[in-house]
Amino acid sequence: MKLGYIIIAALPLLALGCGSEENGSITGAVTAASGAAIVGATVATDPATTTATTDAAGKYTIAEVKKGSYTVSVTAAGFVTKQRAGVAVSSGAAAKLDVLLDPATGSIALTLNDLCNHSTGFTVSRTGATDVTSNADGSGTIDGLTAGDYTFTIKDAGYLAQTKTVTVTAGQSVDLAADMKCQSLAVAEAARTYLAKFGTSPATAAVATTAQVLFDNLNDGVSTNDPVVISVRTSADYALGHVPGALDISWKTVADDTALTLLGTPDASKKYVDFCYTGHTGGIASAVLNMLGYATTNMKYGFTAWTTDATARTASGTPPDYTKSFGTVTAASTATTTHDLPWLALDGVTTDREAVIMAARSYLKDTTIVATISAQVLFDNLNDGNTANDPFIISTQSAADYAAGHIPGAINIPLKDIAKVENLALYPTDRQIVVACYTGHTAAIAAGVLGTLGYHKVANLKWGLAGWNSTSPGMGTTALWSDATDAKNFAFSTGATP
Repeated sequence: MKLGYIIIAALPLLALGCGSEENGSITGAVTAASGAAIVGATVATDPATTTATTDAAGKYTIAEVKKGSYTVSVTAAGFVTKQRAGVAVSSGAAAKLDVLLDPATGSIALTLNDLCNHSTGFTVSRTGATDVTSNADGSGTIDGLTAGDYTFTIKDAGYLAQTKTVTVTAGQSVDLAADMKCQSLAVAEAARTYLAKFGTSPATAAVATTAQVLFDNLNDGVSTNDPVVISVRTSADYALGHVPGALDISWKTVADDTALTLLGTPDASKKYVDFCYTGHTGGIASAVLNMLGYATTNMKYGFTAWTTDATARTASGTPPDYTKSFGTVTAASTATTTHDLPWLALDGVTTDREAVIMAARSYLKDTTIVATISAQVLFDNLNDGNTANDPFIISTQSAADYAAGHIPGAINIPLKDIAKVENLALYPTDRQIVVACYTGHTAAIAAGVLGTLGYHKVANLKWGLAGWNSTSPGMGTTALWSDATDAKNFAFSTGATP
C-alpha cells in the first residue's frame, strides 16, 4: 500500500511539469539617430515568430516567443534595415531590444557642362553643408544624402551662378546637371544678337537715323509712334540745348541703375533715338543700350545736325573738318595671330542681362578709355618708325570699298561680324584697337560692342575714312557732311530735366 501511494502521488507532479514552461517576449523601441521615434517600423524574428509594428512612440512588443536565441530584423521606410543576432529569450521573461536605425542615403552625380572651357572646378554649395568642388571636367559625386529635396548653388568666378533643386531617393543616385555659362559668353551672345540685325548689307537695318527723320517723326501729329529720345551729352550741355522731350543720360552712365530705372523695362514695342555731339559717343551709347534690350538708333552727326546754334551745340559739337589726304592701300591685310578673349569676372552677376550691365559699366567707367582717335594721331602713330606701338586696325567698309582703298594694315570685318567667335580671337587685348568706317557712326557701334566685351583699348576713328582721306576715290566717302547744307535749325529746348 505504501508503494502505490508514492506512484499515485508522483503522477500529478509529473503532469504539472510537462508543458508548463512559459513563453517570453521581445520588447523595445525603434528610434532614429536624431532621437525621434520611428513609427510603422516592422520588427521580425528568425526563426520566425509573429511580427510587430512600432506604435506612435516607436515602441513594439513581440509576445509569445518560445525560449531560445533569435536574430531580430528591423525595417522602416527611409532607413537602413538593421539586424541584431543572438537575442536570447527566456521563459516568462521579456528580452529588451532597443534599435537605432540609420537613415538610408542616396547620392548625387555632378554633370556640369562648362560652356566656356575655363573653370578648373565649380563650387557646389547648399545651406548648412560643406561646399563641394567638382572635378575640372565638371564631374563629381555628393554621397551620404538622406531622401528628400536639396537645393544647390553652382558657381565659379566669371560664371553665371545657377540654383538647382534635385530630389534624392534612398539607395539611388540622381544627376545634377547644368550648362555653366560664363559672363564673357553672355555678353558675346547679346552682342551677336544685336549685330545680327544689320544683316549682309547696310540697307538691312539703319546704323543711324537723321535729324530730319527724327524731327518729322516727332512732328507728324501722331504721338503713339514717337521714340524715346535720349541726350547722351553732359547735363551741363543738355541744359544749353537739346531735342524737345529728350531724357538726360550721359553716355558713360547709360548702364547705371539711375538710367535703367529712367528707361524702364525693355519694351520691344518702343523705339529709342539717342544723340551726342557729333554722332561718335552716341554710337557707343546706342550699342550698349541695344545689348541691354533697348532698340536704339543713333542720330547721325548728333546735335550738330539738329541746330546751328553755336551755344546749344557747344564747342565740342564743331562739324567735321575734312582736310586730310592720308595715303590708302588696296592690298588686303589679314590677321594670323590669335589671342585669348577678355575674361569677365564681375561682381553682382547672376543673369545674362546683369552680365551685360556690369560689363558695360566696367567699360564706360574705365577712366583710361579713349573713345575716339583723330586721323592725325593715328597717322602719326603709324609713321613714327616704331611698329611695336601700332594699333590693330579694323575697317568695317564693304568688301568693294575696302578693295578700292583702306588704311594701311587694316583688316576688313563687317559690323555684323565684329563679335563672331573666330573674329574675336584675332583682336589683341594688350594694345590699342582702332575701328574705322565711313563717317565714324558704324565704327562707334563696333567700338561700343568691343568695349563692353572687355576690349577697353578700343577707339573709333573720328569722322572715319572721310577724316582720313576725303578725296581718295572708291572708299565710300563721297557723301560728306556739309554744315552749310546739312545742319538743320530745328527748335530745341533748354534747361535741366524737369
